[in-house]
Amino acid sequence: MKNKTIKTVKQDAVSHSSNNRIKLLPVAIATVVASMSAPAWSLSFQPTDEVSVDWDTTLNYSAAWRMSDHNDDLIGNSLGDDGNRNFEKGSMVTNRFSVLSEMDIRYQNMGAFVRGSAFYDDAYFGKNDNDSPLTNNNLSVAYNEFTDETKDAHGKKARLLDAFVYGNFDVANRNLNVRVGRQVVNWGESIFIGNIGLAMSPVDGTKSNVAGVEVKDIYLPVGQVFAQLDLTENLSVAAYSQWEWAKTETNAVGSFFSVSDGIDEGGESLLPAEQFATLEQNVELMRQGIIANAPAPVASAVGANSIDAPGIRRGKDIDADDDGQWGLAFNYFAENLGNGTEFGLYYINYHEKTPANVVRSLSNYQPYSDAAVAANPFLSALNTTYESNIPAANRAQVPIGTYHIEYFENIKLIGTSFGTLIGDTNVGGEIALRKDTTVLDQNGTAMRADTVQAQLSMIHSFGVTRLADEVLFTGEIGYNQVLGKDKDEIQSTAELHGSGLAGMVTLKYNNIFPATNLEVPISFRHNIDGKSAAGTFTATGSNSDRLSIGAKFFYQDQWEAGLSYNAYFGKAEDNAYTDRDYVALNVKYSF
Repeated sequence: MKNKTIKTVKQDAVSHSSNNRIKLLPVAIATVVASMSAPAWSLSFQPTDEVSVDWDTTLNYSAAWRMSDHNDDLIGNSLGDDGNRNFEKGSMVTNRFSVLSEMDIRYQNMGAFVRGSAFYDDAYFGKNDNDSPLTNNNLSVAYNEFTDETKDAHGKKARLLDAFVYGNFDVANRNLNVRVGRQVVNWGESIFIGNIGLAMSPVDGTKSNVAGVEVKDIYLPVGQVFAQLDLTENLSVAAYSQWEWAKTETNAVGSFFSVSDGIDEGGESLLPAEQFATLEQNVELMRQGIIANAPAPVASAVGANSIDAPGIRRGKDIDADDDGQWGLAFNYFAENLGNGTEFGLYYINYHEKTPANVVRSLSNYQPYSDAAVAANPFLSALNTTYESNIPAANRAQVPIGTYHIEYFENIKLIGTSFGTLIGDTNVGGEIALRKDTTVLDQNGTAMRADTVQAQLSMIHSFGVTRLADEVLFTGEIGYNQVLGKDKDEIQSTAELHGSGLAGMVTLKYNNIFPATNLEVPISFRHNIDGKSAAGTFTATGSNSDRLSIGAKFFYQDQWEAGLSYNAYFGKAEDNAYTDRDYVALNVKYSF
């Protein structure tokens, strides 16, 4: 069955079904995909006759440099230009050493799997290239430095990822697979475009900056119990219950790929676009010290804690609860439909994992009335300074308020999927309806709405061709839509629907040098239509594109070296990444 565990571990340890016919299609797909990236175990041993251990460790160094100049339209966005301004053309945006280690221990029909990672990225320590103090949203550090939260997210981190025990048991001559602990459970047929699986696991969004990354590589584990039971030869039921909630990790504020100056890690304040035009006057008003020196009741009334620095300050975030997330799935293998077709039906209750902005207590500063001034003469001085520093046409543009990040709870998902083999091509698809999920309203604040998303994917190997020893194509197309809302109810820059596609062509060359293979991956992502409010894969405007061309060398199944150029296309108003082309290289060693 295609209830996938995102890890490298021998298939017999986590087999979901004892029926070979049910496993045929998923194994075929997994074999093709695994040939693109899965490492072989480097260290295997047996302490006893019944205990076996597989241990793999990978060391990696990666570096990347910005290759394009700033686009003036993008660095003029006071709500999302800090990450852009922090790196000039030619600047090093990645200088990272990392290690990933994982161990699988098996005893008879049971086992334990543990995986951890750590990295250090020197690009996020020291001064950056930002030269615009008036538009920077930092509060805790200087305008040309990274906040501590951004350093923690991109500069250094060590953590435990997967840690679970598993077992396969015989129940009335049917196989029962159980896993308990921190793990990833992924249902559906997604390859590049996340859908059903995004309801089940948070993701490391920082890994999605390169075209061609597969969704299975960005899911993060959480604590949960998972079980799957074969009911018949062709039908199985699976369920999970989570005791841990974790948020999706987005590009931290000020990092190279960040396009928001307030969300999430490292975000401290927001400088609204209306305020940008009169920023110098606003800053001068705040520097007068009038708010800070006001009597406590007056300071509270005018929002002293909100405007003693430029912009709207960040308040306390509202995280989701750890409990209340669970899912149920049925999978049926129709062996006589085509070459065999697997269907899935899913129901999931989950909490939002992607951060959404909520603005509270936002108002515009207005002069105090004569009656208020008569009651407290201090307000007269406040009015005088306000009127003398802010032009009349712009006096309604000084915001007072706070914002925070919020994650809605108890979103319902109903979904279905299929996977089959048509000729020599693996074809899959899924559709999911979400009830009360998160979209942004016309002011950019989170609200609940219903959405639907559908997609179709394929994997095809052309075998030996004139171009290469093997040509492998993987592609996916998707569509999503907000239901039950009018255009004027959602964010003004968004659409009610959107569609996009993503794919990869991999050219493989064997033994170009002794014990050395070469792969040339060409990956792309294209937003066909609409800047949809319903999903992240259509978050950019129409005709926004991403293209990556690279070369990967593999030597003796232990060494890997790669070089790639990554480019972004589209209008600045549609694609905030259009000026962030970069070149990257990496060297990897597994033992």
